[in-house]
Amino acid sequence: MITQQQLIKLLTKYNFTENEKNEILNKKIKTLLKIGIYENIDSILEILIDNGISKKTIKNCLSVLARGKVGEIEKIFKILDENEISKKAIENCLSVLAVGKAEEIEKIFKVLNENNISKKTIENCLYVLAVGKAEEIEKIF
Repeated sequence: MITQQQLIKLLTKYNFTENEKNEILNKKIKTLLKIGIYENIDSILEILIDNGISKKTIKNCLSVLARGKVGEIEKIFKILDENEISKKAIENCLSVLAVGKAEEIEKIFKVLNENNISKKTIENCLYVLAVGKAEEIEKIF
């Protein structure tokens, strides 16, 4: 659990403006406060910002702070980078970081690459990486 004051402290640490902080605090942050852990949110913010994810994007997808797992997010960024997925595509679908599982994402990329699915097609539907199952995708082909 994280308090609103602790969340404000973290947002200040990562140079969110007063306006950005107010926008976040005016959102439905009950879940974030209830299940968020200070140290995890701190690490996730650091990872996101270090990987070029804008504060505007973070502000619009707080679930990545609430539900994301530090180790998984790091692994997922590595996999996405290895597969040359653009930061813009990642920013358009932060849920891949919030709920995706690195091991399954690797398997999905293997299936997609074996079936010559273009990077552009993958970037247009990153959500499949977050919730898809390689086994199920393979059946389509």
